Amino acid sequence: MQIKDREQWQFQSQALPLIAVYILGKRDSNLTAPIINSLSLPEAMKHLMFNSYGRALLTSQQCRQEFQELGQLAKTVPVRELLLPDNLGSLQQIYDVILENLHLIHTLV
Repeated sequence: MQIKDREQWQFQSQALPLIAVYILGKRDSNLTAPIINSLSLPEAMKHLMFNSYGRALLTSQQCRQEFQELGQLAKTVPVRELLLPDNLGSLQQIYDVILENLHLIHTLV
């Protein structure tokens, strides 16, 4: 993963399919390599709700709608927890593990 041309690092102008959601877990100094765990539907919902923002500003109807939309997301897209070593030197390894997991998901679809 090297940045050679800034033009390749632009926002996408059209919608693309979402293959997976990765929740960042706590860094662990005992880990030597990143670990990806699949989350159950209840675990995925808990993490998605916790990581949503602006809940204090939502009406009760908007909260219900957000809950339904996150539930639909968790039912249709794999939600994974990414556990990381506490070491920035492992960034390439993290990239490789995520890419490998995405390829695995893509072949199962």
